[in-house]
Amino acid sequence: MTKICECFIANTITSVGIGDAGMESLLEVKNLKVSYHSYEGEIQSIRGISFTVDFGETIAIVGDAGCGKSVAAKSILGLIQKPSGEIKQQSEIWFNGKNILSYTPQQWQALREKECGLISRELFLSLNPDLPVGRQLVERIMAQTRKPKRESCIEAQNLFKLVGVDFPAKRLKQYPRDFSGTMRQRLMIAFALICKPKLLIVDEAADVDTKQMNELLKNLQRERKMAVILITNHILSAFEMASKILVMHAGKVVEAGDRENAFLHPRHPYTQMLISGKEEMPNRTGSMEEKPFQWIDLPKGCSFHNRCGRCIRICTLHEPPVFEFEDGHTASCWLYHPLAEEKDMR
Repeated sequence: MTKICECFIANTITSVGIGDAGMESLLEVKNLKVSYHSYEGEIQSIRGISFTVDFGETIAIVGDAGCGKSVAAKSILGLIQKPSGEIKQQSEIWFNGKNILSYTPQQWQALREKECGLISRELFLSLNPDLPVGRQLVERIMAQTRKPKRESCIEAQNLFKLVGVDFPAKRLKQYPRDFSGTMRQRLMIAFALICKPKLLIVDEAADVDTKQMNELLKNLQRERKMAVILITNHILSAFEMASKILVMHAGKVVEAGDRENAFLHPRHPYTQMLISGKEEMPNRTGSMEEKPFQWIDLPKGCSFHNRCGRCIRICTLHEPPVFEFEDGHTASCWLYHPLAEEKDMR
């Protein structure tokens, strides 16, 4: 078992993130920390993540359920509800040059209606089951664009055509229950595109991880020149859709880089596990660790060490720093410390 000199720790720990945002960035998230408060204690859902999204760029945030990726999306959209949820001080979210964490509720609402679109299962569930989808879509268009009803009806048909719904006039008269599978996905996309958003957030709950939906989203992105954040636990979809991939585990970004480096040359054992399709990695004795991750009482060291087959002693004691590789590729893993031995890298 390798023992890395702990005197190096203070000099090597840095913040998790990928690159510094320039003026060309549409979205810049800095040191985002989000907690939820329960009777058992504080749950640190996001523990300091940073990333940027440029105009027209697609990035993917990948990780298991509960890793914090959907919470990051809610933070961008102003959907963290107080007092149970809290975005910590020192967190920053800049959208199109504006510090949106200082927004009033009215400004958040305007952001969601005019600049940021969201595709999620909750959007479909929020529809009134007793009203035709066309009426609900037209009302949403009128509310968000201030267009008169006649123009909004035409816009509703155009949106259905845009997302590939056949016989749009007929479909608009149907009820939510008449939509299933792919048609529900297309319906959600139509609602999200009303405001012609600069940024479209696609949550994994929307079940758009199919080749057909990915192609539709890519075409829409090119046509509308939107930036896209894809939130998914399917790393193959991330590879197909995104130019940049962030891998999250237990509220932190553990690996980040362009699609080729993150998918074809993964550095972090967790990313390698996601790509392999395994749910666990055998430890050095060949058995599986049964101890689950505890959000209330965070363990020392790397949050993945209980599931990692390459865990070394320091992994159980201290959180790993960020190590940088070629082309801005980063990973938070002690295996890449200069004092780690080559045998531990295998």
